[in-house]
Amino acid sequence: MTLAIAREKALKAWKREWKIRLIEGSNPDWRDLSDLIA
Repeated sequence: MTLAIAREKALKAWKREWKIRLIEGSNPDWRDLSDLIA
């Protein structure tokens, strides 16, 4: 859990462009993945 919190804090410091590249790398179609969680 500590690693997840550290990762979240690191991502919050990233520029928007970097975050978009991260998302598009694993979800290029911007598909809603919330159904996979719950």
